[in-house]
Order: sequence, then structure tokens, then C-alpha cells
Amino acid sequence: TVDGSAKFSVTASGGTAPYSYEWRRIASGSATYYTVPDNSVFPGAKTANLTVNYIALSENGDKYYCVVTDSAGQSVESNKATLTVNAAAALTITKQPSNTSVRVGKDAYFSITVSGGTPPYSCSWWKVQPGSSGDGFELYDTTWYSGFKTTNLIAKKVYKNNTDNGAKFYCVVTDSAGNKVTSNRATLTVLDMDVTIPSSKTAKTNTTIEIPATVQGGITPLSYQWFYGKSGNMKESSITSSTYRIQFEDAGSYQVFCYVTDNMGNEAGSNVCYITVTK
Repeated sequence: TVDGSAKFSVTASGGTAPYSYEWRRIASGSATYYTVPDNSVFPGAKTANLTVNYIALSENGDKYYCVVTDSAGQSVESNKATLTVNAAAALTITKQPSNTSVRVGKDAYFSITVSGGTPPYSCSWWKVQPGSSGDGFELYDTTWYSGFKTTNLIAKKVYKNNTDNGAKFYCVVTDSAGNKVTSNRATLTVLDMDVTIPSSKTAKTNTTIEIPATVQGGITPLSYQWFYGKSGNMKESSITSSTYRIQFEDAGSYQVFCYVTDNMGNEAGSNVCYITVTK
């Protein structure tokens, strides 16, 4: 195939050893040969085994043969072997980037798979802002992105704002022959934080109850705001940690919930924890 390698070999016998070897090439459409030089393109040109490297499509139909000379000066020519060069498969993106949804503050991942063309490939990832049209802009900022020159892009700590939520990402691939192909555009959806606390607790009066908050997403540091009390009479607590600890002096039914704000002002409330306190 194009840019690949081909091998030719001969085996000599008789005459007076040792033998010397001279490989010759006749270009397609020509009747004139030239002696193949022994270099990185034609290693082994002075041996019984010739390799042809960096093959171009224009070499299709070239003929190679070897002249073997023994130590007594007798020479013999081999048959002529024809080189057939197959064109490389078209440069293709075989796996397109997929739409993805992540929580605010988390990383988003996009990837492609490339085949055909002439390796190696160079990649450049592009971003189209939400609500925008056109080609967008090429990514370069390592603070917010990594892998933008590879087949795997990471958008770091995405925001739920007008720059990330609804943005589209795509990759432009170029092979070493200058052929280009562009991937489909994948949409990023940024989801709100999710705050979860236990749905229920039971305890005795004057016994400490622990209620941890589990947060998915958000850009740290996170701030916690806890509320407690009976339905219709909730109070804000002074506790600001991710785990709420409380005691109730009186038996009864109580409720607790949590409100979380991240470092960029994104907010989310938890479910309600229903607490039953007995004597």
C-alpha cells in the first residue's frame, strides 16, 4: 500500500562463491533500468534481499530484478518482478464523538477513532458555543481542556452556564498526506448538582443523629446550609459541614434538609429526611 514497504529476494547457486548482488529498477512505462542505491529507501540493494520503503502510488507497475555475479566474473539476471501498489483507504472517522451529559463541575469526555489515509494523524478539537453557528474556535487552553491534539478530549470541570451547557465539540483530523476529515458535532449537557441525604431516621430523645449529605457534581469548595424542625416550622441551622448532627429533646416527627452552593454559585437542594424521635 501507499507509504508501505515491499520485499524482493533471490537465491543463487552454482558458479564460484561468494556472489555479489546488484538490484535494478525499471520504472513503469520505461524501458530503461537504473541501479538501485543501497540506502534507507532501498536497504539490502547489495544483497540477495531488497526492501523498498516509502512506496508512492506512482511506483505502481515498477519492475525489479537482480544481477548476480560470482567471484569468477560470471553474471546472471533474475526474472523481473512487478510492484503493485494499492491506494490507501480513504481517511475516515470510524467512531464519532457522542453526546454526553455530566454534572456541573465534573469532567466531560469526547473521543473518536480514525482509520485509512496515511498515518500518522494530527487532531484538533473545536468548540461551538451554545446558541452559536459556524465553525466555532479551536481549543488550546490547558486550564480547561486536555487531549485537544489527540483523539481523546477532556473538558475539565464544566460549568452550567452559557459557555458549556449546550456547547458542541468536534474534531478535525489531518493525515500525513494532507487529507482532512471532520467528525460529527457532539453536544455537552451540563446537569445540576444532585444532593442526597438519608430519607428517614429514627432515634431516642437526646440522642445524636447523624445525617450525611452526598453531592454529585459541583465545583469545590462546597458550602452547606442545613434546615431542621417540624413541617411548617423549619429553622436554619448554624451547622455548615457536610454531615449534620442534631439531638431532639422532645419525642415527635421532625424534618431535615440541606441546601448546597458550589464555588461558582450553582445551587441544589436535597430531599427531605423524615425523623421519628421516641422516648
